[in-house]
Amino acid sequence: MFCIGSASHAQNVINADNGSAQATVRRDDAGFQSCGVRAIVQVLQPKYIETYDFSLNLDGAIIKGLLKVGQYQVPGNARQGWEFGKRKTVMPAPKGFWFAEATSDLPLKPEKSVKAEDAGFALGIADFGQTSDTVMAIVEGKPVQFSLRYPDDKFDRIISFKVEMKDEDKQTFFNCMAGLQRRIERTLGQEK
Repeated sequence: MFCIGSASHAQNVINADNGSAQATVRRDDAGFQSCGVRAIVQVLQPKYIETYDFSLNLDGAIIKGLLKVGQYQVPGNARQGWEFGKRKTVMPAPKGFWFAEATSDLPLKPEKSVKAEDAGFALGIADFGQTSDTVMAIVEGKPVQFSLRYPDDKFDRIISFKVEMKDEDKQTFFNCMAGLQRRIERTLGQEK
């Protein structure tokens, strides 16, 4: 049965104005420990730029996804310029967040989230496979949606973005993932 009232609860999807992503890598004595992406996504407003800063990483030591999210606001306007020196972190940290490839019905959500050491940021631990799928969507330049929910928000504000990573960053990421896969295979082989 179709319910007409359900459409009134839907949110608009906001398309980001700018976005960029770069590979992230962490190594230790055993080789690659984590691989992922850091993305900066911007939505221009009349009096400020919303700048979303997040990292999604695949950790081979615990075989989980590690997520970090936060937001800055840069005052100014398109006509007179933006005052990047007056950038402010949105406080407090988001109380919830999710990511999803635009065509996916299941969002990547943290199993557990906490405040990060960086004021205004939150950290989360997530399913390795879902994190991998979302990271690959970003790396491959597919549309990805996300939402950061703050304590006073009544509903999710959905932002959609897509980035074109530099070939060098893609290669760095894929090299890291090859090493991380070998590390996980060695670790799982030792546990048998």
